[in-house]
Amino acid sequence: MHDIAYLGGHSVFYVELPSGKLVQSFVANAERRGQRPTWGDQVYVWWEDDSGVVLRS
Repeated sequence: MHDIAYLGGHSVFYVELPSGKLVQSFVANAERRGQRPTWGDQVYVWWEDDSGVVLRS
């Protein structure tokens, strides 16, 4: 886990890949005291087959 931004209703997690590139993950803050990763934690990035979004620019 590279960085975390808490934005009230959701959090943004910045995950650093082994290549050094960053992946952003937007997660709704559905529960107040849920278990969330913190800085320096090793995490896995995955998504459902129909959840990908292509960004053209």
